[in-house]
Amino acid sequence: MRVYATVKQLGKRKSYIGEKEIELASSPETLRQLITEIVIASVKEFNDSLGEHAIFMYLTEEELESKAALGKVGFAEKHNATKEDEQKAVERALLAFEDGLYKVLINKQEIESLDTKLTVQENDRLVFIKLTMLAGRMW
Repeated sequence: MRVYATVKQLGKRKSYIGEKEIELASSPETLRQLITEIVIASVKEFNDSLGEHAIFMYLTEEELESKAALGKVGFAEKHNATKEDEQKAVERALLAFEDGLYKVLINKQEIESLDTKLTVQENDRLVFIKLTMLAGRMW
């Protein structure tokens, strides 16, 4: 099943970080299962990319224009060669949701609980909004 995810971050000039196509192995029944499946796929993609080393780094004209439209142009170098543990990453993502560090919307409808029953369908739009904590002191 193919879904599309967008990550948004409040408080930034450019409030989104592009849309990414995600291939899900099955239709998740709860938000907990959806987050777990997305995190596992992301960790596998990250770990697989650690072994890729280009001799010459370059960007094509299309990549340059695409990255400029998103507001950040770079080579996506990885300075840390440590592989991520899937289970720990899932635990951190679920804890971050429970702590209110991000919100999840499916087709513009906010999902408020990890155990909420879902009906995710082909080509649904997922939005992950990272919330920023305010820094400062209380007087």
